[in-house]
Amino acid sequence: MRQAILLTALLLACATTTFAANDPVLYNAIAAANKIFMSLFAQGNGAAIGQLYTPDAHLLPPGAPTIEGQANIGNFFAGAHASGVAQAVFDIVEVGYLHGDALAYERSNYTFYSSTGSVLDVGKYVVIWRNVTGHMYLYTGE
Repeated sequence: MRQAILLTALLLACATTTFAANDPVLYNAIAAANKIFMSLFAQGNGAAIGQLYTPDAHLLPPGAPTIEGQANIGNFFAGAHASGVAQAVFDIVEVGYLHGDALAYERSNYTFYSSTGSVLDVGKYVVIWRNVTGHMYLYTGE
């Protein structure tokens, strides 16, 4: 038992991840990016959505293979729109920085709507954002 406590204390002392939940500057940056995403999705503009991701981004859709790269991610969202998802609404629950300000996480809820306004799906997601020269881009997530 004592060894487990010492190991836990050692691991916590060595942790390099910083945590600042719901930093207002970060929250506003991610909320603004999400607003752009939602607008582009409503237009069915998958190519522009892909540009919100880093070139080496990974999308992790449930029950499907990982999708890599801006073009493939854009095609995925264009396909989702073409299949009848007309609107995506995101509600941020929590954001925070990881490793200084190089990376950030977002934990949110989503609702997908049809063109008639009926709810198609509700759920939650976690994504990692990457700071590239002062701009936040999606890097990995569901």
